[in-house]
Amino acid sequence: MNDSAAGLWANPVAVLAGLLHVLAESADGRQGRQLWDSLVGIVDIQSGSHTSDEAVGAAELAALRQEPGDADRAEALARALLARAADDERFRSALNDWRGQRLIQALERSASVHPQAGAVGPLSASRKQESSDSNITRQHAIMNRIGDFMVWLGGGNKSILVQVPQERPRFAQMAGVMLTTAGMASLSMIFALRDGVNAPLTAAILFGLVWGVVVLNLDRFLVLSIGSTRDHRRLLLIAVPRLVLALVLSIVISTPLVLRIFASDISSQLHKMHSGTGILAQLQALSDLSKQSSGIEVARLTLYVLLTLIAILPVIIKLLLNLGPMSAYEIVVRSKEEEVIATARQERRDLAASLNNLGVRYASLGRVEQALGATKGAVALYRDPTTSNPALAANLAGSLSNLGALYSDLGRTADALSATREAVALYRDLASSNPALAIDLAGSLSNLGALYSDLGRIADALSATREAVALYRDLDQVDCADLGELTATSANLAAALQSRYRSTGATDDLEQAIDLLQQALAATPGDHPDRPVLLSNLAAALQSRYRSTGATDDLEQAVELQRQALAATPGDHPNHPLMLSKLAALVPQRGADHG
Repeated sequence: MNDSAAGLWANPVAVLAGLLHVLAESADGRQGRQLWDSLVGIVDIQSGSHTSDEAVGAAELAALRQEPGDADRAEALARALLARAADDERFRSALNDWRGQRLIQALERSASVHPQAGAVGPLSASRKQESSDSNITRQHAIMNRIGDFMVWLGGGNKSILVQVPQERPRFAQMAGVMLTTAGMASLSMIFALRDGVNAPLTAAILFGLVWGVVVLNLDRFLVLSIGSTRDHRRLLLIAVPRLVLALVLSIVISTPLVLRIFASDISSQLHKMHSGTGILAQLQALSDLSKQSSGIEVARLTLYVLLTLIAILPVIIKLLLNLGPMSAYEIVVRSKEEEVIATARQERRDLAASLNNLGVRYASLGRVEQALGATKGAVALYRDPTTSNPALAANLAGSLSNLGALYSDLGRTADALSATREAVALYRDLASSNPALAIDLAGSLSNLGALYSDLGRIADALSATREAVALYRDLDQVDCADLGELTATSANLAAALQSRYRSTGATDDLEQAIDLLQQALAATPGDHPDRPVLLSNLAAALQSRYRSTGATDDLEQAVELQRQALAATPGDHPNHPLMLSKLAALVPQRGADHG
């Protein structure tokens, strides 16, 4: 170091002033601005004796920023900062940390070896300093790119490593191991081509480099494909084929290297054998030498084992890491994977819900075919394992119930029956732990009863409808639409039973029809719009039983029920004349029987 520079190192004001001058002149660049802004933040620290007034050094800092080329202002700022650091421990620590940055140290050294006349020596070579700053920045960028490449090669994700930068060395080290194996592979191919087939050196080097890249990619694939599983059984299943492949690869790599190491001994043996110089001949010569000398045999085996271990080292290291606890990087990766999966599942659930709603809307407009397509899409999404969730079973049951109704509207009774039975099974399961779903179970059972009735399966229809009636009766509040479906189903089933009674004369059918209508009537509130129909249907069933048995109580009850039905039917309702005519037919019959 020359005398001027030595003097500068002895003068902390001059050194710091030179640094500040260079930094002020480069503050318009990206990195220079970042460093300048960080200095501004340090100067703004309020502590020690400076708690209310403007921070010491702030005025000098602003002045230098206005005139970056003014050496006096740079020196004034340096003196202010050093004076403040002397009596403010917090500021001193922050300033030292700032000056400890690698780029700041490089700028400081560069400034200190370019003195100028005057009090502030480093300020004489601003252009050279700018060039030096640019070179440092460029070198820093190159090193960053190399580091990013090594991390990528080792299997790291740059965006994830931003959150866990302490994990970068591990991936860079893994990349170093893989590059070592790839380098061995390149040398091995070069030796094999040169010694085995006497290939030209240029061609051997070219093919050796290509082979090295191939091995590097294979190693990277083997390491990355192992993943981060901690399940020992799954890890074993994943690891075995990869270890086998790695072992085969390692033998291919190590053989030419072993032959090269024993080249002089092999050459002498080949000369004695009067044999060629190909790979097979060299291997035979090495085998003969091993038989003749136990020392060569031990050395040969040791080299094979050593080179093989080096060749499979990337896979071994990855497996050993997977046997330990999860790293911070793996935890972040697992978290992000779960977020992506959860987002995808939620999107599919939202789509399923939208399709189901679309199906309902199409059905309300009478566009049954379009409604069927949308509802089938919703059912398919709810069934998808990537969407499935126990909490969404009710959504699937609802879509299946809608699907059954649409199939029924299209006359596809078998398909409707399959979908509705599945909906009933799901709702039955869910209602056992969530009573709020009992009303949905009742609705599906009512639909199922109607389908069975249409198919002539009266016993099945009766069982499903009775269960629906019992559920509705136990509920505190029932929607009118739901009860309307039950009323229609009960009326249809009762009509089917009475029709069969008239054909066969089986009184059991008539008794079941009366019982079903009585249960449905008991479950229907007095102000429900469908109650008059149930009253009239029950009156007709009792009249039929009266004709069969002659029991006047049935006739009396039938007349009373029909009167209630007429009273509950408004005068302007389309059913009012029908109710009146039914009552008119019953009253004379009662009079005749009593007369």
